Amino acid sequence: MRMMAKLLFFFFLLQNSDISWSQVMSEPEFREEIKKFQTFFAGEVKQSAKGKLEIYGTWDSETINAYSMRDEDIFIITISGGFARAPYMTRDSFALVLCHELGHHLGGFPKKYKGHWSSAEGQADYFATSKCLKKYWSTEMNVKRKIEEASVAFIHALAHKKNLPVFPQIFTPDLTKVSKTWLEHPDYQCRLDTLIQGNECKVSRDIPFSDTDEKTGACHSQLDEVGFRPFCWFKESASTSLSGIPSSI
Repeated sequence: MRMMAKLLFFFFLLQNSDISWSQVMSEPEFREEIKKFQTFFAGEVKQSAKGKLEIYGTWDSETINAYSMRDEDIFIITISGGFARAPYMTRDSFALVLCHELGHHLGGFPKKYKGHWSSAEGQADYFATSKCLKKYWSTEMNVKRKIEEASVAFIHALAHKKNLPVFPQIFTPDLTKVSKTWLEHPDYQCRLDTLIQGNECKVSRDIPFSDTDEKTGACHSQLDEVGFRPFCWFKESASTSLSGIPSSI
């Protein structure tokens, strides 16, 4: 009940704030954010995964997309200018997209399929708000609210792209319970729930996820009241089934 009241209060704040859900980024801002992000996380990629992070921005592309790839020890992220110009997107939600893509590289368990380098889509979302943005904005004010706002803006941009008649909201959680972990993109409401729960997780942002153990670095329903991965895509203590590998938004 307390959680529902908290979520409703946050929605009231969003509705009555001066947030602009259409802060179109200029090309210099687009390139500046990419450079800033790459510089910030290059050391972590090198230290934790012995890799080199390279991020490419295709400003002229109108496609609303981002994706991650590996070329041996090169950890690649590519993001389009269309994402920066998409309705509802903000500079903060643009950073969240970069964090999601980094999550494919560093997000840990569950993976897309056994032995593959890429974390599942839901896990990449969870990494984005439970680890990545908390580190990236560690010197900012009101980080928790910044993450919440960025999460809503990002999901609303995707919902707008798909012409959904009703946009996901933080107070309308997906109550689905999967029988086995879903490794592809969850539905948008489920994705928003995952982003919000990642932000709620109290496990230190500095404790990395494990590639094999679902509890390491994460909140878990057996241990925590909030902050665990939603059951609309994640089945706790179950072996994940194997799916394909589209590592894109």
